[in-house]
Amino acid sequence: MMTKIIQYQDKVLKLLSGKMEGFYLAGGTALSRVYFNHRLSLDLDFFTQNFNRDAISDIVSNLKKVLKKEIKLAGQTGGKGKVRMVVYYLAIDKENTLKMDFVEDGIKLIKPLKSVDGIDVLSKEDIYFRKILAIAGFIESLDVVGRKKFSGGREEAKDFYDLYFLSHTFMSLSAFARAYCDASQREGLIRWFRTYSRLDMKTGIMELRARTRPDYNQMERHFKKEIDKLIEKEIGF
Repeated sequence: MMTKIIQYQDKVLKLLSGKMEGFYLAGGTALSRVYFNHRLSLDLDFFTQNFNRDAISDIVSNLKKVLKKEIKLAGQTGGKGKVRMVVYYLAIDKENTLKMDFVEDGIKLIKPLKSVDGIDVLSKEDIYFRKILAIAGFIESLDVVGRKKFSGGREEAKDFYDLYFLSHTFMSLSAFARAYCDASQREGLIRWFRTYSRLDMKTGIMELRARTRPDYNQMERHFKKEIDKLIEKEIGF
């Protein structure tokens, strides 16, 4: 099953090579395929700063013609205050589908895009930053005293593992948050660590398809150390 989906990932990316102006590969798939090969990610996430449904429809229509496979619109989001996103499922056979997300990215790039085989890919820094926003929340509002706050964070094992891998392998979470996150985002990161469901996360980590067996307790200790460092810097110790 997984082998077929990976093969179709390769096939789709090859067909889209040089034809995805304005779109870039992001998320866990970009992190795994391009940078670390640390876990299996079966989706294709394409982000864009210029979200255009007609352009997305053209991309999908061309894939249908060449692959001669059914590609169904699975869902879409939008509206005021919401990130616009379109989700498609490519039917490989009766048992296997490839999920493709086209997502509006309203976040300024930290580093230039990286071109890999004709496909633009987010930098490690930009993937890292978006992973932090995914868990800490990215919906901006004001609290009762007028300070910025963020809500809408998610608790998914894939984000937990990706963040751990980035922190352990690339740049420590505390150092990255101090370098690239504002005070509200750092506060959201601290809040996430204090409140996420340990039981649900441990269960999710056990179900991940990773290159090496993930050790939840080791990751939890690592995050505690990084969050403690972040708190120390925040309060000036």
